[in-house]
Amino acid sequence: MRRLACPERLESRIALVADVFTVSSLADSGAGSLRQAILDANASAGFDVVEFTVAGVIRVGATPLPAITEGIALLGDTAPGYTTAPVVRIDFQNTPGLTLAAGSAFSTVRSLSLVDAAGAGITVADHSTSVSGSYVGVWGNGITVEPNRGAGIVVEKGASGTRLGINLATTFQASNVISGNLGNGITILGDKTTVVANLIGTDAGGTIPLGNGGHGIWITDGAADNLIGGEATGGNDPTDSYFVRPPEGNLISANRGCGVRIESGATRNQLSGNFIGTTASGNAPLGNLKDGVAIVNADGNGLLGTTAIQDPFVFYNVVSGNVGNGLRVTNSDHTIVHAGFFGIGANNATRVPNGGSGMLVTGDSQRIEAGGEIPLGNVMSGNSRYGIEVCDTAGGLVSFNNFVGQVAFGGAAANAAGGIRITSSNPGFDPNDSNTWNRIRTSLIGGNWGNGVEFLGNARGAELTDTAVGTNYDIKTALPNFGHGIVVGGKASQIAIGGFQPSIQKGDGGFSVHVGGNKGYGILIQESAHDTFVFNTRVGLGVGSIMQTAYKIPNAAGGIFVGPGTSRITIGGVPDATKPLIRYADEIVGNNGNGLTVVSSQSLVLLGCTISGNTGSGVVLNGVSNATLGSAVANNIIARNKAFGLLATGNLTGTTVQASAIVQNGSSGVRLVAARGITLGGGGLGQANLITGNKLWGLFASGWCKGATISGNQITNNTPGNVNTKGATGLQTVTVV
Repeated sequence: MRRLACPERLESRIALVADVFTVSSLADSGAGSLRQAILDANASAGFDVVEFTVAGVIRVGATPLPAITEGIALLGDTAPGYTTAPVVRIDFQNTPGLTLAAGSAFSTVRSLSLVDAAGAGITVADHSTSVSGSYVGVWGNGITVEPNRGAGIVVEKGASGTRLGINLATTFQASNVISGNLGNGITILGDKTTVVANLIGTDAGGTIPLGNGGHGIWITDGAADNLIGGEATGGNDPTDSYFVRPPEGNLISANRGCGVRIESGATRNQLSGNFIGTTASGNAPLGNLKDGVAIVNADGNGLLGTTAIQDPFVFYNVVSGNVGNGLRVTNSDHTIVHAGFFGIGANNATRVPNGGSGMLVTGDSQRIEAGGEIPLGNVMSGNSRYGIEVCDTAGGLVSFNNFVGQVAFGGAAANAAGGIRITSSNPGFDPNDSNTWNRIRTSLIGGNWGNGVEFLGNARGAELTDTAVGTNYDIKTALPNFGHGIVVGGKASQIAIGGFQPSIQKGDGGFSVHVGGNKGYGILIQESAHDTFVFNTRVGLGVGSIMQTAYKIPNAAGGIFVGPGTSRITIGGVPDATKPLIRYADEIVGNNGNGLTVVSSQSLVLLGCTISGNTGSGVVLNGVSNATLGSAVANNIIARNKAFGLLATGNLTGTTVQASAIVQNGSSGVRLVAARGITLGGGGLGQANLITGNKLWGLFASGWCKGATISGNQITNNTPGNVNTKGATGLQTVTVV
């Protein structure tokens, strides 16, 4: 996205003035009337000025005012008594509003109140025009509505370089008030329009709702290169606790449609520095009755709040307090969302919820870039649904460097339903093309009232990497999600939790994902989810170069739970000897409850993982078929858990536990309770388990254990003994090395 150039300023045109015409009468017509001044200016060659020596209401009669067909400066601020608000009101009395027609290039309308037009208050049809200091739909007192019956201002197709609002100060100073109109506040069909420092849908103080009947701003019909707001910062630096309203942004609130709607092929349009859905402070809601911003069937648009070389959020969009979503992207590709606040106030502290999600991506939208390298991330927090929601067939989304459920570098600002929810079936997913994944990376997802991250429905082709779920910003203490950390459910498939890039904090031991501090499980995999991979992830630990010194951030219900109906779940993996820096092993450590619980799942794989220090058992298997735990090249360590190292029960046909060290657990190392069809160890090279140093039996089996095979294991130095199978029946083989 590029910054758009401004049209020539009025001062450069006044030097070329041919004539000055004066409005000295409030009459509809005749000498000294506004009508006569426009007629005279249209008839005069060159750029002309219309000044006012009278203040009050000009009531247009049955005949519309003539269109402006020459370059004219219509200067309401020359009227007697003018200070900051219009003192001349043009009441069109249900006739057409003011038209800057063909030939009116470089015209300006300044400091007038324009009300009760049959259609738009102002229509712009030529290039390089401007409107500033005017109240469109509102009297000069800034609060009394007398609506125009169409839009406030329409920029027609073919018009370019229009400037609506001017602020040359380094702090915010309102220019136009465009409120109370029965249609949209502003409709843009033309290109290269700049909309600066306006109040659209509120009173002149920015605190009282005077919404337009349609959208605050509507950009449509292929309109391109329009800038809503601007990139001036005014010194704003929210991450350094210095809050200044961006001086070029607009306040767009209380409208009956969306705050801003971009659709129908409109492209390369940019929003910067705007408060959308809030009061003028940015810290309390006024709302728009639909979404704050909706982008529908329109590719290549952006909400930008900083550049890559500035501090974060310096000209942020604050899109909060809306009845619908903060931002909705539907059937639109290549949308960029950088450095915005969605659901919290401009002060980086106050929840100002959107009624939906902070950002909702729907339809077949592709390649949505929400955040980026520091400082381009967003705050998606405080919303009534999710921080980010991705559904339908959307693909290629990247959530990068976002705070979800917490303010920037601070405490919780909960999303009520959860942090991030992905249900998109992503039919364009190609596992070998990273651009087709829906990817959550380098984000902080904690403090939400529901789950941190959800992959549900028909979610497919999604990855969570380089992210902390349930912790504060430095991954040292808990900032809990009040549900589970990560949930994979429904028919979700091809879900990857982990990665090979170290996490967002240094000294993390090389792990990509940290899941800790959540009120439920760290990771819950349930329903018909399948083909899910958890690798290079810490569950229950924060940063620390090694497990023993890492910060303890336990999940309250347990580490990982894999539930009935799931299949082909892989936790950990086999290391690649040719790529020593690529690691698959997980650490599931220090959780309240079991480290790993698997119930009625098929074909689970657990390789190369450390499961230690959990307050329940290390691993619990209940009715798990065809599972593989450990291999000669990917040993598991199941150690120092408060209860059993491994507790297995039910029909476990085809399940093998090999090459694992099950040591120093608080109860028996391996406890079999009517465990049928399981194999522990084996006669092959590297298949034996080491079961030693446990507080009770090394192996304790009871109940009907038909088909269970225990062979080749090294079971030593357990208290009170190594093997107790007296209460078991049906064991096929018990051999101990």
